[in-house]
Amino acid sequence: MKKSTGRRGPMQESRVGSSSTKLGAYVRERRLELGLTQAEVAGEKMNSNHVANIESGANQKPRDATLLYVAERLPCSLDSLRSLRDGVSLKAMQDAKKNPSFGKYIQQRRIELGFSAVELARKLSCSAAALASAEREVSRLKSISAQKLAETLQCTVKKIEKLRPEPLTRAPSKIRVTRESPFGKRIYEARVKHGLSAKAVAAKLGITFQFLLQVETGEAYLKKASRLITLSELLQIPYHELVTLQGPKPPRKVTLVKNLEAIKNPLLRFLVEERIKRGFTRVGVQKLMGLKFPLFNFENEKMMLTSERALKYAEVIGVEIPEDLLAYVCTEVSSEIMVTSLISVEAIRAMVAQGWSLQLIKGNETLLVTIAS
Repeated sequence: MKKSTGRRGPMQESRVGSSSTKLGAYVRERRLELGLTQAEVAGEKMNSNHVANIESGANQKPRDATLLYVAERLPCSLDSLRSLRDGVSLKAMQDAKKNPSFGKYIQQRRIELGFSAVELARKLSCSAAALASAEREVSRLKSISAQKLAETLQCTVKKIEKLRPEPLTRAPSKIRVTRESPFGKRIYEARVKHGLSAKAVAAKLGITFQFLLQVETGEAYLKKASRLITLSELLQIPYHELVTLQGPKPPRKVTLVKNLEAIKNPLLRFLVEERIKRGFTRVGVQKLMGLKFPLFNFENEKMMLTSERALKYAEVIGVEIPEDLLAYVCTEVSSEIMVTSLISVEAIRAMVAQGWSLQLIKGNETLLVTIAS
């Protein structure tokens, strides 16, 4: 069986049904008028299937570069092909061509010069996506100078500056930042007076501009004297004035325990309350006690309250354990540890998991648990 080449003669192609688009119908009529086949119109730079798709309406929106090549092969006007493709009258297209927008002018000059989008993007040292955005009026190619655009598109700089849209102005923020801190307000006013941005001042101080904004709003504190000296020289404010306005460092916020009543051991509850009253943090107490586990687990009764830990905790926060609470400390007796029933079940289970054995001893008043290694 003979394989079909996909090419038809002029008489065979004329029998094919009419196109569903005005562009396809015009290309077909013009080709038959000249007595050319689809392969002859396609030439060496295009596949004959592309011409067939345009004539049949399968490709309703061919690119400008494709239309330019077809206009050269048929020969006909490029504007007439574009008007049929876009559904715009030829007069309206000619009027738009006389007064094009920035993106349309770039696209128009690119087609006239025979550049593809990729080739023009390389000449302008930008990406093809950026060039496409400019042709769609989304971008103004602000990173490319008017001189370079004019040289590449072979036009005048005045033409580029006339068509290039002005940069968009950002709407003023509706959020008003209150500066109640005298120190922050003084810095902000001096910074604005000298025309310095927050990023520029922050870079000189070696901090982020977000932290500087927090300093200006009174949410952060500049504790290093070297930064205050640099700020004094930069904003021309006396150093002693900055120190006076900032004042002493505010006390550190301590995370409170949500429910102290949930702590079953009265001694542990007493130590936690004293820690909070005296402004100690869990991390600070943990480091001073030399614990290898988080103090959070200890205060939530997941670890056993031995006499050594209780005395160390009290020593770190600077309190004395009342005598009536000493009974709630685990006291060591030879190779055993006696624990009151107020120790949590989680702590006992943790000891069992580590290989300790349990023995219940019921006394007159309390239930004691002997844990032996």
